[in-house]
Amino acid sequence: MSITPEGRVSSAARRTVDEHRQLLVDAIAEASRAVDVRAALAEEQANRDAEAFEPLVRHFAAAVRTAGAPPERMVVLLKQCVSDDRLSAARRHYLDAMFGSFLRWAIDEFYASAR
Repeated sequence: MSITPEGRVSSAARRTVDEHRQLLVDAIAEASRAVDVRAALAEEQANRDAEAFEPLVRHFAAAVRTAGAPPERMVVLLKQCVSDDRLSAARRHYLDAMFGSFLRWAIDEFYASAR
């Protein structure tokens, strides 16, 4: 995160990350409500569904990187997005099937933003 001279994370950086995190969490929650979980548990279906989240995941990763957070923190925040309490256990399982794609895009974007 952006660190102030006093060693604190700037509130603007924290708000930016929180806003992108909330957009991703909301999109995941909304999409998971619309999914037939039994059909989506198939790996190939989950991979197709994951592609719809790519722009949000990439924006989230870029915001975390811009805020100055380390990549490890980005991974923790991303995992929290797919583990949101608003989701049922079946929906979290469905999202776990997509997490590999989410993580790949986030890492790719995190380091692309650093260039």
